[in-house]
Amino acid sequence: LAEFLVHEPVDFLHYIGHAERDGLRCIDGKLDVRELDSVNLQTFLLNACQSQAQAMALVERGAFGGVGTLGDVVNDYAIEIGKLFAHLLNLGFPLRSAIDIVSKTSTIGQQYIVVGDGSVDIVQSTGGSPLVSEITGDGRFEREVAFTVYPTNYNRLGSTAKMNLDSVTDAYVVPAETDAYTIPYDELREFLAWMTYPVTVDGEWRLNDRFGRADLD
Repeated sequence: LAEFLVHEPVDFLHYIGHAERDGLRCIDGKLDVRELDSVNLQTFLLNACQSQAQAMALVERGAFGGVGTLGDVVNDYAIEIGKLFAHLLNLGFPLRSAIDIVSKTSTIGQQYIVVGDGSVDIVQSTGGSPLVSEITGDGRFEREVAFTVYPTNYNRLGSTAKMNLDSVTDAYVVPAETDAYTIPYDELREFLAWMTYPVTVDGEWRLNDRFGRADLD
C-alpha cells in the first residue's frame, strides 16, 4: 500500500478496511501515512473506523482532498455509503456536496468528514449544476417537487441554475434549496428519465441510475 500511495498516480482511492490513529491496518502490519514523505493521489475515501488522523496525513502529504471518519462505522452501512459516495463523484458532485448527501441518507453518515479541499471533483457534471430532486405525494396527475442544487468548480457559488421544466420558471443562485413546485406527473417523469441525479420519493433515497426510465412509485 505504501508503494501504491507513493508511486502510482491515482485519481480516487477508496480504502475499505480498518484504521487507527497510528495507521491503516494491512496484512503485514500497519501503515502510518505520517511516515511517508509524499503521496501521489488526488482524492480518497478512507472507509474505516476512526480514519480522520490518517486522512489528514494524506492531505498534508499531497492529496487534494478526501474523506475520513470521526468514529466507528458498521461494515454493512459503510459498504452502502461507499457505493453511494463513488456514484455521486461519478456524477460530478464535489467531495463536500457528496458528503452532505451521504450524511442525510444514513444514521452513520454524519461520522464522515471532508478534509482538505472540499470543492475537489473527479469528473465534470454533464447536466449543469448537480442536484437532488425531492418528490412528495402519490398523485397520478401531479407531484410536489423541490430541488437542492449544488455548486461545482464549473458552476461556482453565485452562478444561476434553472430547472429544465416548463412548470418551473424561476432561476436560483447556487447553492440553492428551491421552493416546492406542483409538476404534472408526465412532465416530471420525462425530466427524471433523462437525468441520473439522485431523487427522494417521500423521503426514500433512490439513485435514479436507470437511464431512460423513472421510478416514482
